[in-house]
Amino acid sequence: MAFDKRVLMEDEYIVARAKKSNMFLMPPFFWIIVALVLFIGWNSWFESDESRPYVVGAFAAVWALGFVNRLLHQLCTELVLTNKRVIKQFGVLRRDVVDVRLLKCGGAVSNQSWIGRMFNYGTVSVLGAGFSLGVSFIDDPFEFSKAVTKQLEVSQSGFALDPQSNENI
Repeated sequence: MAFDKRVLMEDEYIVARAKKSNMFLMPPFFWIIVALVLFIGWNSWFESDESRPYVVGAFAAVWALGFVNRLLHQLCTELVLTNKRVIKQFGVLRRDVVDVRLLKCGGAVSNQSWIGRMFNYGTVSVLGAGFSLGVSFIDDPFEFSKAVTKQLEVSQSGFALDPQSNENI
């Protein structure tokens, strides 16, 4: 789902956009593969059982629903840095938008697990006085965190970056 640009104010432009990692989809995908292996190998491991299709099919259906849930979450969650605000949009049928002015932000924090370091994904949280605006499973979280820090310095210094410049990130 594309970023809803109607939330942008006059003279506001996008500086950086956080992209959700495809690793977010791996846990339910893994369990769907396990269910398929169980379904195919059931006859060779156990005595023939008439309940096999129902048991394995039920597990596969639950994991497939989990996969669809995560896929919709990945497609419909966005974290965007503009020259004036940090904006988080999320939701499928109902769209929620949370935005924080850069003047209220104190910085950005990036966290990566050891698996996140291997596949270059992690969590980014933008911190301020009494709030934390975060999104997990972000590709290259340190790059987005660096862009937030740079934009905070620019907004506090009073200078504006050129929106067409490649030096925004």
